[in-house]
Amino acid sequence: METWKITRFIKKGVFMLGVFALGCASAMNPYEDDFTCPMNEKGKCVPIKQAYEESKVLKLEEKATQPKEAVYSPLEEEYKDALFSKLANLLREPKTPVIAQPKIVRVMMLPYQGDSGKELYSARYIYLMVDEPKWILQNLTNLPPEGE
Repeated sequence: METWKITRFIKKGVFMLGVFALGCASAMNPYEDDFTCPMNEKGKCVPIKQAYEESKVLKLEEKATQPKEAVYSPLEEEYKDALFSKLANLLREPKTPVIAQPKIVRVMMLPYQGDSGKELYSARYIYLMVDEPKWILQNLTNLPPEGE
């Protein structure tokens, strides 16, 4: 008789668990069956093709509303040309000394144990500067003064 009660209790428990699981499945499902723009306050609710067409139209409108190239007066043009030529000369012939990069060596330290054997030092890189940076001072005496 005890076995019968236990079996009946288990069957009722399994049945109640199944009903509970099926009943809550729709409430616990994170996905909706009907996607009709639930967050329309953040944009338009339109099909993908229409959204693409609207984006192309917006890009064309943005290009049309962009400001045209500014028209400069002859004095401004002359100033701009002089500035660009001065910058171009600086790039072509720098009057500042050049520094040679130092020689750098990368050394990999393999893993090893400490003296007591309780420490383990893992692999790592150490960068060493073999040569110091050097000024290249050749032909600096032939350069014209900075003001010219």
